[in-house]
Amino acid sequence: MLLPGEPMAWRPAEADLAQELARQGVAVHVWWMMRPPRGLLHAPIRQHTLVADPLDSVGRGGWMRDIAFRAGTLLGPLRHRWPDGFRRPHDMATLTPFLRRCGQLHDGRDATVLRLARQMTRAGVTHVLAGQWLLGLWVAEAARHMPSPPRCAVLFQDMEMLSVFQRERTLRDTLTDGMNRLLESGCDAALTPSRRYRDRLVREFGVSESRLRVLPPGVAAAPEMARADARKQLRSRGLLKLNPDQPLVCQLARQDAEEGGDLLLLAVRMLKQQGVELEPVLAGPELNGQYCVEGLDILAQRMGLTIHRSEAREAAEQDAWLAASDVVVSATIAETAFDLMPMRALIQGTPVLMPAGSGLCELIEEPWLREAVTFDRLSSADLARKLKALLGDEALRRRIGDAGRAMQPRCAVQRYARDIQSLW
Repeated sequence: MLLPGEPMAWRPAEADLAQELARQGVAVHVWWMMRPPRGLLHAPIRQHTLVADPLDSVGRGGWMRDIAFRAGTLLGPLRHRWPDGFRRPHDMATLTPFLRRCGQLHDGRDATVLRLARQMTRAGVTHVLAGQWLLGLWVAEAARHMPSPPRCAVLFQDMEMLSVFQRERTLRDTLTDGMNRLLESGCDAALTPSRRYRDRLVREFGVSESRLRVLPPGVAAAPEMARADARKQLRSRGLLKLNPDQPLVCQLARQDAEEGGDLLLLAVRMLKQQGVELEPVLAGPELNGQYCVEGLDILAQRMGLTIHRSEAREAAEQDAWLAASDVVVSATIAETAFDLMPMRALIQGTPVLMPAGSGLCELIEEPWLREAVTFDRLSSADLARKLKALLGDEALRRRIGDAGRAMQPRCAVQRYARDIQSLW
């Protein structure tokens, strides 16, 4: 059984893992905390929904929308100013009730926990991989109500939910206690995607290093697709209406504030002022209300830029954008555990730019490649400099593409599946 850490129409590594395990003959169940994404998983995988409707105690929106994706917007201020008249929202109203509820699951009376226990018992679940530690809290509590508790591994890759509560000491302490209970007795394996993120857990949250195992994710390689064919496919679906004579630079990420769309726009404006023309695309679903999209529209309008958008909800469309781009950018301002979309792009031969220190860098063995595909986090100036260097050097882009394709064995979902199965 898997509980993906990225719900609702996005593409977590756990989805590729589920398909690979099913291909190997493992009976796989995937529990989505709300509705399953369309077309992401296929038979014989069984998909379940834990919460069909919004939880009454969590405010007006669906809890994974209001919580898991809203949390990322609270990570802290940008290092540059937004236009006058627009403020980045830091609304804690819907996040706080859910997190308080997570810290109180052990009281044994939560109806959703009991529902999950019944569902897992009926399905005969023996092993669980929880894609976030908060989901691990729900699984560990549900296991207490099952006649045969499953073995459980938990990915610790969403600790930002604790970081944002520095001022709410009581809630932070409650959640920290829940995390410690999970580490001590609620899971058989505590996993983190990178050494850097493991060190952060040890440094900021006091987690014992001996309790954590570094296990980077793996993804399925996309079908080989020439750049011209990918652009033709997108154009036939009405998704590509750009100037074909200008390079295509795409950020494929959720349209949320922490993904750094504004950072990319600032870099594009700097390049435009230097006479470098390109077509910027922000592709990915918007899952958190319209505030981020509207903010980026305001920012682009005042910079004199045009944003090209695509929701890219289907896996095939995401692969097409990755193949069609001259460069794929991840400009996230958060210290994310691992950048999956740059990994997907790199192993299919598309050059990428991502913040230095990304977990993906630990899978890149060549120093020149790490230098070529990274920029200083939060620095739009360094992003512009690196982007200009990539766009102006076709030989370097080809070299990065060849090196990226050679990384497929290290980044493959088959390797990830072997590592997960070796836990038990």
